[in-house]
Amino acid sequence: MNASSISRRLLGSAAVATVLAVLGGAAAAAPGPASSAPSFTVGQRFSLSLNAYDTTLMVSLPPPLPKVTFTGRRTVEITRVNGPEATYRVTDFSMSGHYPMFGKVSLTAPDNGDTGTGRLQNVNGQIMDTWSQPLMLTFEQCSGHPGPFILATNHQPAQWAARLDQFPPPPQSTNPDGSPAGGALYSPTRAIGFTPTPRHPLPAAEECPLSSPVPDGTSEDDRAVLRGMNISQGGIPS
Repeated sequence: MNASSISRRLLGSAAVATVLAVLGGAAAAAPGPASSAPSFTVGQRFSLSLNAYDTTLMVSLPPPLPKVTFTGRRTVEITRVNGPEATYRVTDFSMSGHYPMFGKVSLTAPDNGDTGTGRLQNVNGQIMDTWSQPLMLTFEQCSGHPGPFILATNHQPAQWAARLDQFPPPPQSTNPDGSPAGGALYSPTRAIGFTPTPRHPLPAAEECPLSSPVPDGTSEDDRAVLRGMNISQGGIPS
């Protein structure tokens, strides 16, 4: 690993600590009602709707960079409860959007069995949810060339954090412009970089921006980066 890679990892770790510290500090400063303290049992499952409005897709293109709105859902299962803390695993996850150059753009858990995990903590009556999610990013096409073009979070998984009054968050809806309403906002703790994987070599495609590394990506071999991917999440009534 070269000095540039080490610097990026150190900066990424600092960003995670900063986001979690800010959310944790806000939770401690503004306690919620006592009734909002989490109460879970092992084996409980919760389904959530997901909406990431106007996420920036960084690829090897001049500005303006593509903006993609992703929608989908995830299901989590409580795996451990220890006093004010619970952990969960993601049992189902998928999101998708569309962009003319790429057709359907999909996010799924990778096909290596690593489906994602999370931790729920009670902080003075508020719930801190820290969600870690390895991802595969699939493009239906690229500049007229048929796909699939598949990338993955090989260096580090995506991660989001949220401070909640309840878990699952309340149901969400959509505003007339397509932006999310209701639910709760999960903020990314870092940009999400995607690289090629030996399991899914990229098709040869001239003029496809996925064929070249992203300038100023999270690593030297990123072919796509999702920045500012705030995800609104809402519970889906069973």
